[in-house]
Amino acid sequence: MTRKAPPPGPSLGPGDPLFDVASRARAHAHAPYSGFPVGAAIRSEEGRIFAGCNVENASYPEGTCAETGAIAAMIAAGDRRIAEILILAEGTDPVPPCGGCRQRILEFADPETPVILAGPEGERARLALGGLLPGPFSGSDLGQLRRDAGDGMPDRGAPGMPPGAPGGPPGAPPAPPATPDPPA
Repeated sequence: MTRKAPPPGPSLGPGDPLFDVASRARAHAHAPYSGFPVGAAIRSEEGRIFAGCNVENASYPEGTCAETGAIAAMIAAGDRRIAEILILAEGTDPVPPCGGCRQRILEFADPETPVILAGPEGERARLALGGLLPGPFSGSDLGQLRRDAGDGMPDRGAPGMPPGAPGGPPGAPPAPPATPDPPA
């Protein structure tokens, strides 16, 4: 399935509120390990703009991406839908969101949502989210799991839970009862 690019908008750069918010956030990034600061700005469907920057940690997997920070700020403020997102990073090519952030953006956006990739000088590329994340996993997939169970239960249990565990898959044998420790 071919995803259409979002309609061309004016090229964003210095002076545009979305760009300027991402630029200010990038200036506050905490990137002492990679030396690669990133800023992101989200315009919600309500028209408000939210910023995020990458925050690295010496325990590498514990850092957060700029897009994640902007999404968290949007949710904390009570908005729920992304109208467009701008990611600002310096590189020779446009820097797209990582795979995890693409999935996070989709949670609050549509496949047609514009993802604007910018460098310090301004916009470098504008893509539709669906072009960056073809064949996504979404909340509707979870609804399909519930419908496919066919057991009259509201869902099939929490993903990753072992059979028989509370919240585990139905129809699996129950977990054996815990045996007491032998007397000492």
